[in-house]
Amino acid sequence: MNLTGLCAVRRSGHGLLPVGEHTVVNSGDKKKGGPKGMATVLDKKHLEALKSYNPINVRFLTVKIYTKYAVLYIIQSYAPTPTSSEEEIENCYNDQQTIRDKIPIKEIRIVMGGFNDRV
Repeated sequence: MNLTGLCAVRRSGHGLLPVGEHTVVNSGDKKKGGPKGMATVLDKKHLEALKSYNPINVRFLTVKIYTKYAVLYIIQSYAPTPTSSEEEIENCYNDQQTIRDKIPIKEIRIVMGGFNDRV
């Protein structure tokens, strides 16, 4: 299965958008694009495997995919930059943990996205 995560998509609203041979699952600010927002892109031929998606906020999107052997959850994240407030950074990682905790332990979780880390 071909799957790609995108950050800083700058597209308003959320939903499914067909683009050529792919489908974009978009999650952005409800009213305006802005610098946040993310998307997960999958091949159109795998669209039937997409069970659901949940645009939680401008920083998190979950996508639930049924595979032949397991249920796969993609948690697409867009973390704050290191220059963001300590509170915003802490809230982001707390939100991510809450999202992870809601997924049944027997199901596969993949966390991907822009984590804005410095090395």
